[in-house]
Amino acid sequence: GAYMNTCFSCHALRAPLTDGFEPNQHIMDQFTPSLLAPPLYHADGQIKEEVYVYGSFLQSKMYDEGVTCIDCHDAHSMKVKSQTNGLCLQCHSAQTYQQEQHIRHPLDSAGAQCVNCHMPETTYMGVDARRDHSFRIPRPDLSIKYDTPNACINCHQDQSNTWAANALTQWHGQPEPVDKSQQHFMQLMHNRTLPLEQHLALINDEDMPEIKRASALAMLPYSTNMLTEYVVSKWITSEYPLIRLAVAQVGNLLADEDLLKSYKTLLDDKYKAVRVAAANQMVAIGLEDSSSFNKAFKELLASNENTSWRGEGLFNQSLVDLAAQQEQAAIYKLEQSIKLDPYFVSSYVNLADIYRRLQLLDKEAAVYNKALNKVTKSAELHYAYGMFLIRSNDKPASIEQFKLAMKFDSENPQYAYLYFLALDAVGKTQLALVQLKQVFNKYNKDSNLRNLGLSFAQKLRDRTSFEFFNK
Repeated sequence: GAYMNTCFSCHALRAPLTDGFEPNQHIMDQFTPSLLAPPLYHADGQIKEEVYVYGSFLQSKMYDEGVTCIDCHDAHSMKVKSQTNGLCLQCHSAQTYQQEQHIRHPLDSAGAQCVNCHMPETTYMGVDARRDHSFRIPRPDLSIKYDTPNACINCHQDQSNTWAANALTQWHGQPEPVDKSQQHFMQLMHNRTLPLEQHLALINDEDMPEIKRASALAMLPYSTNMLTEYVVSKWITSEYPLIRLAVAQVGNLLADEDLLKSYKTLLDDKYKAVRVAAANQMVAIGLEDSSSFNKAFKELLASNENTSWRGEGLFNQSLVDLAAQQEQAAIYKLEQSIKLDPYFVSSYVNLADIYRRLQLLDKEAAVYNKALNKVTKSAELHYAYGMFLIRSNDKPASIEQFKLAMKFDSENPQYAYLYFLALDAVGKTQLALVQLKQVFNKYNKDSNLRNLGLSFAQKLRDRTSFEFFNK
């Protein structure tokens, strides 16, 4: 399966580390692959945005069992070897699976095609149809809880998830229970928060796919703002490269002394993606006397230079400047990033944040005004501007910004939390409580929203609402 690195060089969401790529080298020596994260993926790991194949395929049982790209795709034409179920029946028994008792659709119908149930298709930009490569069993029961898609409702759009779940139960019996780690992964992806003990157990569960464990590790900032050398040591020496990449990316959660002690190993990692990520975390510490750091830092600068023609590339260069406390250099690169790509929101947000730290409030406000004139539907941007208005003591105006953030990203409970908190701050606690009760279940009973609801209920002496949140 080593040749799959050639496939993944294109069929992955990734950032280049080199100028061009060599087919005989590992993907992580030439690219930094993106891990699973909302809003790019659904809570269960199904593709949501156009993330190509790598992220979904690495989750699959097929990948875990050694299935490779050319088992299904011709090595030269890249086309699938068959448009019929014969493709799957190369491995799976026709006596078991090519039967109406399993398929439950007429054998000559689209519903009888394996790929339509187990590799649902999403069309991007109106023309680009891509199938999910995690090869999962449709679970409408999980769709009810986590708002994930499923193949049943993709076709039967006039029916409900409950209808589909009942039909599957009648045909095949009760669905298999979802193990705790998979549940916790979906909770983390759906709610963007998880109790730290459960989060750490998820990362350390070796029965989980490597990419899901690594993705959970990269999302640790959702659950904590501090890690210790003791906690990260096993991940730094992990045999799994994606685990080492993910831990390299969360070095900002460690104190400088722990970072110095533990991350030097990552500067000499086998793969460039890990070395570059570690160097990026250690720029601010000052390791000019370390040959390992200097080598990895040069690789970091070279990788950023490869993408400097894009707004995102200049944005990444600005992060290095900021870590080295070179604010003016960072400001220049962010301004150039905005010129190159006026729709790349992170450049506006970071530029405004630099002006906040420099206490240049007029310039901070000007950045947000420019951004909102160009990008009108970014949850991240409206949230950041709402926080600016809070700091400017304009709480009434912040409410609309947090409301828009909720509208454009209805899965992030942090946006909802600030919206309701702002309503309370202007004396609209009753309205905040009513609306919070309406959306509480949609956010999967997020613990922070629960505590906020309890606080509002106590403040208003509303026993019924207190019991609602205290269930």
